[in-house]
Amino acid sequence: MPEDKTSKEDSIKKLPRHYYTINKTYTTGEAAKVSYCSQQTIIRLFDNGDLKGFKVPGSRFRRIPHKRLCDFLFNNNIPTDKLENYLREKGYEIDDPKKDPNNSETEL
Repeated sequence: MPEDKTSKEDSIKKLPRHYYTINKTYTTGEAAKVSYCSQQTIIRLFDNGDLKGFKVPGSRFRRIPHKRLCDFLFNNNIPTDKLENYLREKGYEIDDPKKDPNNSETEL
């Protein structure tokens, strides 16, 4: 059965720009802070394979790459507002969906 190209294109357009541009890994505590889950839930999801990431070699610590955390949030319909606020606090540039870059409303 052929894949519907419009639905695939629409889902790609919905991803914010930071999905592609930020190269960051999160601790389980950071992931919990931005995903409306407890740290223990994040650990359980990680250990079950529902949240992809890696363990730091030689330790028990887990790390979740930004794209994997975004995938988890989008696939489970979890709001990304806490993630975006957290990234702004850490100094990352995040697109503001309320501002249209083509519509500059500067008054003279």
